[in-house]
Amino acid sequence: MNGHRRDQDFRAMVQDLWPAGSASGSLPHEQGSRIKTIVIILLAMAVLAVGGGSFYYFQIYRPTQYARAIIRIYDAAMAEGRAYGTSALKDSADYAGARDVIRKQRLLAEQVKGELALLDSPPAMTGVSRTFKEFLELNLAALAETEPRAEFLAAAADFRAEMKKFTAVLQPELPSAPSGAPARPPTPPTAGAVRLVWEEAIPHLQSFGSALVRKEPSGLVDPSFTDLRQAWQKAEPGLSVLLAIIRKLNPQSSIATVPQNVSPEELKRSEAAFADLGILSNLIERVLDKANATDLLSFRTFPRQAELSERAFELYQTTENLRKRYDRP
Repeated sequence: MNGHRRDQDFRAMVQDLWPAGSASGSLPHEQGSRIKTIVIILLAMAVLAVGGGSFYYFQIYRPTQYARAIIRIYDAAMAEGRAYGTSALKDSADYAGARDVIRKQRLLAEQVKGELALLDSPPAMTGVSRTFKEFLELNLAALAETEPRAEFLAAAADFRAEMKKFTAVLQPELPSAPSGAPARPPTPPTAGAVRLVWEEAIPHLQSFGSALVRKEPSGLVDPSFTDLRQAWQKAEPGLSVLLAIIRKLNPQSSIATVPQNVSPEELKRSEAAFADLGILSNLIERVLDKANATDLLSFRTFPRQAELSERAFELYQTTENLRKRYDRP
């Protein structure tokens, strides 16, 4: 009995969909319209679902992920960069320290540039990407301009320090004398004592002098880089001359007896060598008197320094805006 009722229910359902009177068995007009409407609604819902998902992915999800990546890169760079400031310098004459800081800054900027290149910027973040890239390019340009200057000044400072050792051995300090007593002249050093210092100092001077003129820095006017290079080219041979002469002398003899223990030609060449080294030293002193290690880290000589500061501030503002909008728990 139950089976008979189910058959009747099934026939009734079929008659609702394909009522009697349809000779061909095709859907009547009204029923076909109803099904078409349902299909259209279902398709519309599917399109909306897909479209809504696409909107969420492209307009919300991807920009959020990109913004958070930018914030992470920026914060990490700022945290590391704080160690590469003027606090890393011993004093305003620490040119070697400034050189090392600038090298680290360059490596950091190159690393950040590489990380940024790996990010796929969504269309909504094109402006953010451009702001970051423009700052990095200008920052790298400033570092490229400043690094040779820092290397030059570090070599100049090293040369000056070594030159002081080179000459100090020839001019011992005056011995202390009782109050009111006339000062006694210092005892001239022996040739052996001078040679002991020069054997180490002269190779250092040759190395620092070569580094000094290896690459022309920007912003060097008085004296010019050409003046320094020519002075070094003239003074460099004299270092070998002086070392050769001191090696010939009896180590126990006084340096004051050099004029009697060398030939007139050697004496003339040694005097010329000292004169050339004096000219070079004076030029280096003039350069260092005008220099300041902290100026290197602030890119004082970079022609686009003001623009670089503006770009840095623009990047800071951009990152803070991203932080307010996207970097929320």
